[in-house]
Parts: sequence; structure tokens; C-alpha cells
Amino acid sequence: MKPIKELTGVLPVFQTPYHDDDSLDLATLEREVNWLYEQGADGVVMAMVSEILRLSGDERKQLAEAACRFGHAQPGKTVTISVGAESTKSAVDFTRHAESA
Repeated sequence: MKPIKELTGVLPVFQTPYHDDDSLDLATLEREVNWLYEQGADGVVMAMVSEILRLSGDERKQLAEAACRFGHAQPGKTVTISVGAESTKSAVDFTRHAESA
């Protein structure tokens, strides 16, 4: 397990963008995350405002992977992924996935 980094600074929760067919719009998400960093954010958070409970498990994992990929392209930035779920089994699965992402 990776050591836990102290969370400090400005960590806004990003909004999840969608295409007209309700699929995830990852190109817009990348622009949004980059804009947040340009504005001085110290990291980003994927949480309730990101509409995670409206996503399928696969979409949620895809969103987490993209957020981590965009965030880690910025040295020193923090990416926090919410892993809450309606069952312990799902929460553990999301936790393991977030850690690997």
C-alpha cells in the first residue's frame, strides 16, 4: 500500500461531462482538470458532485482512471477518488481500483 499523503490546499470536486448519448466525455474532462490546475488547484476530487452514484461500476472506474491520468500528468498534484458505495463489496472493489489507478 502506498503511504498516505496529507491532504492540503485547494482540492475542488470536478463535474463529470457527458456526450449527448450520456457516455463520459473524457476530452472535456481533461480540459476541465487542466483548467482547475491552471487556476491554482492543488489537486482534484472525484466525489458525489461528480455524479459517481449515477454511473455504472465500469463508468466509475473509467472516470477514476482518467482523473488519475490527467492529474498525475501534473507533478505534485493530488487526485482523490471517492470509493463510497452501497455495499462493502463494491466499496472494497472501488478502493482497490482507485489505489491501482
